[in-house]
Amino acid sequence: MKTTKKTLRHMAMAVTAGVLALAGTMVSAGTAQAEDRSGMNEPGILFQGDRLTAGDTSLIMQGDGNLVLYRGVPSAPYPVWVAPNTLGCGYKAIMQGDGNFVVYNAASKPCWASNTFKSDPNSLASVGVFDKGGLAIGFATPPGHSVQWIGLRSSDLY
Repeated sequence: MKTTKKTLRHMAMAVTAGVLALAGTMVSAGTAQAEDRSGMNEPGILFQGDRLTAGDTSLIMQGDGNLVLYRGVPSAPYPVWVAPNTLGCGYKAIMQGDGNFVVYNAASKPCWASNTFKSDPNSLASVGVFDKGGLAIGFATPPGHSVQWIGLRSSDLY
């Protein structure tokens, strides 16, 4: 019973986050700016120094090339997830139109990829950061905008 309640809570949070993303809380132009955003729609780009933030959690494309998810932001941040093979390589992270979230170097060669792809070409791909350490790729499918989230790094809130 506890597992079912936990699953329902996680699903409700994901749907809520998807609805908020579609309502405009995600980056409308597709690129992250200096202000904090919780998510980014395709074809969004995080350049070195850009971040996505929700509550105590931030995904940062660092100046050293690492794509890192931190908790405890801003008072006592600590890393909870690092995209493999990005140190010294990553220049930008792109939420691509095909649904794949990819870190590229300055020469546009991939360093890391989420290997997530759309099953419906009409869906909208997004990457989202969630309070308490969650990071996921979402696919919103019209009409009705049902959202399917694939966790890159999930958190157990309860």
